[in-house]
Amino acid sequence: MEQAAEITILDGVRLDAERRFLHDWFRTAPGFRGAVRTPAPPPESGKLGGVSDVLVVVFGAGGTATLLVKHMADWLVARRPKVHIKVTGPDGRTVEVETENLTGDQLSDVVSKVVHPEDKA
Repeated sequence: MEQAAEITILDGVRLDAERRFLHDWFRTAPGFRGAVRTPAPPPESGKLGGVSDVLVVVFGAGGTATLLVKHMADWLVARRPKVHIKVTGPDGRTVEVETENLTGDQLSDVVSKVVHPEDKA
């Protein structure tokens, strides 16, 4: 069964560059080619449209969810200076993470709780 996680970069030095980098990170990751999209946001009044703040990553159950957590943690650890993101899991659970002073294992644990909460009940 396919599920999706939404990833929103809330704060960082270069938000647009971070969004593009995260999109490319998942788009080229084994197991996620074709599984990443950026839904178009509704246009603001008087404007043609905008850039999405949300990246949606589609994944399957089990191993793919674990792989999503690993790729997400690897990306977060690689981000310097710090970045502030929000991850929303398939059941609507949400977690916000700031990368500053967190190890890859700590980031994996936090993201894992929303991506596949059945393992962390």
